[in-house]
Amino acid sequence: MIRFLTCLICFGLISIKILACPQTISLQSDIDNFKFNYPECKVINHSLTIEGNNINQLHGLEIITEITGRLTIRNTHLTNLKGLDNLKEVWFLNIDNNEDLINLKGLNQLDCILSRIRILRNHELISLDALEKLSSIEGDFEIFNNQKLTNIGDLLNLESIGGALTIEHNPHLQRISGLNNLNSAHDIFIDNNEILSSIDGLNNIDSVVNNFRIGYNFQLSDLSGLKNLKKAHNFSIEKNPNLNSLDGLASLYELSGSFYIYQNENLESLDGLNSLVKSPFITIIGNKKLVDISALRKICTTSLTFITVRNNESLSDCAIEPICYLLKSGTGFQIISNNKGHCDNIAVLSEACDNNPALDNGLNIQLFPNPAHSYLFFACQELLEVKSVKVFNMAGSLVTSLEPDGNAIDISTVPTGWHLVQLEIESFYAKNYFEELIYVH
Repeated sequence: MIRFLTCLICFGLISIKILACPQTISLQSDIDNFKFNYPECKVINHSLTIEGNNINQLHGLEIITEITGRLTIRNTHLTNLKGLDNLKEVWFLNIDNNEDLINLKGLNQLDCILSRIRILRNHELISLDALEKLSSIEGDFEIFNNQKLTNIGDLLNLESIGGALTIEHNPHLQRISGLNNLNSAHDIFIDNNEILSSIDGLNNIDSVVNNFRIGYNFQLSDLSGLKNLKKAHNFSIEKNPNLNSLDGLASLYELSGSFYIYQNENLESLDGLNSLVKSPFITIIGNKKLVDISALRKICTTSLTFITVRNNESLSDCAIEPICYLLKSGTGFQIISNNKGHCDNIAVLSEACDNNPALDNGLNIQLFPNPAHSYLFFACQELLEVKSVKVFNMAGSLVTSLEPDGNAIDISTVPTGWHLVQLEIESFYAKNYFEELIYVH
């Protein structure tokens, strides 16, 4: 009988229809029978939407290894994603409004997202742990409005995000510690997470290509998780009412766009920005306890083109070199108003700048970072030539003499500890040496 049927198939008398891979699954029975109805659909070469309030488990989808389009899972009663256990690659993953979803178990083999991930409005979701094999996301990673999410989870293989990392409106999110190996992203937005108290999971980020915004995180008190951040384009720190320290930004030395510090009502000082040497646009508004902006004194006078300082009701001293240079040179734009003392308006600030001889040494150079490891850099040397570098210990003895390579100084042979670094400079000014204490570690 079997041989007879085989012959009929071979001669085309009986046809077996292989169904095309579905684009939408809306019934639990279609999932249960998937591997029987679609045995060839290991790789799905288009988008797949799983949607339906009678869908409560994904067992039956185990044969799927790759989806070249978008995978959307929404409006289901799934509690986990078991059944997708062999899925390794997808172009776009969208998990939206699954009211019973507790975790993402089932995505444990997923290691590559070619476009973006959106995880939003899953109000029982408590962790993203199952994404532990994910190593790269070419586009955006959005974590938005997941009401019970308390931690990002251990995404320790994730190293790069080609688009934006957005973590917003997750009211029970306390920490993002699972992102410790992430080193780069095009943008980062950490906004409106009401009880977020730590951003330590970002401690391996060293640069952000475009925008970095930290705002409306009511329990965030410091930025210690950004200890390795060195460069960004635009950086905004706004309306974090418990933020009282910027010490976590000690490695930040360059912003190529704007720096916006707005209405952080417990922030008293900008200490922590002591390594910042380049920032063309700075806006400081409405930080009512702010009394000290002297950490900005190292910003290259030639890099600053726009400064706004207003409505900081406790701030009385703005007479630092980059701001004074901007006022005197007339080369940029300034708004100084409604602060305190000689920071109240441009007229009184100009007088304070004129009466401070320490601001008129003519030597425009900065060393960074401090503390330093392996390399030290100098900036603001547009009119200067650094001829040589000498390093002295705290007893005044010469440790080593070094030759700069461009604007870099190799200090890998300098022992750990405090040292006086002396630059020999040729310039149009009377002073020929620049000295600064640097901690080498």
